[in-house]
Amino acid sequence: MDKKQLLTATLFIIALVLIGVIGCSLVALNNITYPTFFPIVKKPQETSRPITIEGEVVCLPHKPDGLETFECTYGLKGDDGKYYGLTNLNQDDLVSGRITIGLHVRVSGILRPDPGSQYDIVGTIEVETIE
Repeated sequence: MDKKQLLTATLFIIALVLIGVIGCSLVALNNITYPTFFPIVKKPQETSRPITIEGEVVCLPHKPDGLETFECTYGLKGDDGKYYGLTNLNQDDLVSGRITIGLHVRVSGILRPDPGSQYDIVGTIEVETIE
């Protein structure tokens, strides 16, 4: 074997070794689990359902770790002790005072989860009737 053939054979063997090392490294790296800096948050399954509940019209409480503001957002403190947001309230009923803080009412509608709410509620009721 002359020097040229020896050099070619040596380079070929070095190339094969490098390809093998790179291939094994890629397989090994593929099996490593990396820490997640932004945890994957699964969206809660929608569980909208009809509801009829009695309780008192109140200003909704803010979440304990949330931003405290001074406005009063009408909601319901159910006789079960839980707080519910209310949507679809008739504005005329609010302005006229027919619905006011402290009034005991019976609300029927669709309860929808509201995980993004700033209030400490179990969900928001899309009001169909309020008596």
